Amino acid sequence: MPSCESVTPDRPGAEATLVPPGGVPFAQRGESTTRGAILLSAAHASVLVSNAAVRIAAGRALSVEWYGRLVIVLLVLTWARSVVGSVVLPGLEKAVSEDERRLRQGLGLALRWYAPAVLLATVALLLASRPLSAWLGDPLMVPLFWIAAFQVPFIGLVCAGQRLLSGMRRFMASASVKASYACLGAVATLAFLYLGFGARGAVFGVFVGVAAAGLLAAFLLGRENRRIPSVHYGPLARRVRYWTTVSVPTTLVFAALMTADMWLVKGMVDDPRAAGIYGVAYSLSRLPLFMLYGLAGAVFPRVSMEVAGGRAERAGAAATEALRFLLILFLPVCAVMAGSAREIAVFLFSSRYADSALPLLILAPGIALAALMHMGFQFVAASDRPGTRLAALVGLLACGLGLNWLLIPRWGTAGAAAASSATFALGAAVALLLGRRWVPFRMPPMTLLRCGLGGGLVFAVARLWPTDGPLLLVKLALLGLLYGGVVLASRETTVRELLGAARRVWR
Repeated sequence: MPSCESVTPDRPGAEATLVPPGGVPFAQRGESTTRGAILLSAAHASVLVSNAAVRIAAGRALSVEWYGRLVIVLLVLTWARSVVGSVVLPGLEKAVSEDERRLRQGLGLALRWYAPAVLLATVALLLASRPLSAWLGDPLMVPLFWIAAFQVPFIGLVCAGQRLLSGMRRFMASASVKASYACLGAVATLAFLYLGFGARGAVFGVFVGVAAAGLLAAFLLGRENRRIPSVHYGPLARRVRYWTTVSVPTTLVFAALMTADMWLVKGMVDDPRAAGIYGVAYSLSRLPLFMLYGLAGAVFPRVSMEVAGGRAERAGAAATEALRFLLILFLPVCAVMAGSAREIAVFLFSSRYADSALPLLILAPGIALAALMHMGFQFVAASDRPGTRLAALVGLLACGLGLNWLLIPRWGTAGAAAASSATFALGAAVALLLGRRWVPFRMPPMTLLRCGLGGGLVFAVARLWPTDGPLLLVKLALLGLLYGGVVLASRETTVRELLGAARRVWR
């Protein structure tokens, strides 16, 4: 029988290069980066569609008060994913991305450190359910928090599967975990809503999806563990501790920065409908951010590689191009959303949520600024300055909380939206100024001018052309064509450039 050409070393630091019969070292196996980008983008698109379907169906099926409660529980689950995903896993993902033969040792470390941390998070959420409900002034949320708490162990499995499988470049497996989580959870949630089980049924539907995806992740990791030879890596525990100490506070602060407005509206506004109304504006305004994740995920390793290699100009060129595409993508979406805020909210969620138009109008430009903020901090992190990024985020969080506490009592949901947009504007300025200290990019002025003019024209037409019902879809399509025509006519981009990008994606 064929065998590997070298043995698996057992002592720390000794890493032989195992070559299987195919001739490719185990540390270099896996799917291509292009294939991975396409698969993971498709999986993220399934999450976007599923989340939108759940929120729209829930908004129509539930009362405004119960919809607000559901949005808060979904935020709690988002926080749970952020927390358990930042403990232990970032260091393990980095280690197995360097050599997949470290998987077995990494899984052993996960059983000793990661599993207890996930169980601790589960217990913490169970214990916090009553105090959190009391702070929000809504005791009816306690059972919803309990159902959410029992999802945390499965969320831990899903996070482990996604991060470690992606680290080993098993992109199809990682994407299948993410897509199954989104699709099965959406189907179960929609079914429970249709059967009349209300918000509790909706949260339990999410539980069904995460449980199935968690079991799939455990199966796929076990299969890879049996296939891949093992090698001992001495510095693994030390590196995992370092990555955890950096990742946990950064993740928590960033999550708090992006969700503080929703939490404080629920806790500070006396109107029981306020959380539901603001939840619609919050959910719709965050939808364009899906365009950011794929771009940021592709830009980070490129800029990181160029900075590490001392090629600052090439890093700056890549960063400049990323900012250019970010402006081209985000400005029209935010302009259309702001110009048609009331029509979009009513069409998707019903006329009960018409009052969400004003906060959505204010939040739409803020999300474009949030995208610039996120990209700027990616440049800072790629320059190996995670401490600088964390310090800046802490300062922005303090500013955001202060603005929310100041404006919400005066102007309610509109004050929360204004506080968030102002914080994101400051964050974009800070992040880009910090990023430029180490990555010599430039904000393309002509792109900003051309796309700004196109976005302003789209916004004006959207405001002057009110529509109702399905005609809104025609309006949005025509506004998209109008913006595209402005961009092409101004020579910001060309048909050849668009076709070339499409061909690269197809390949």
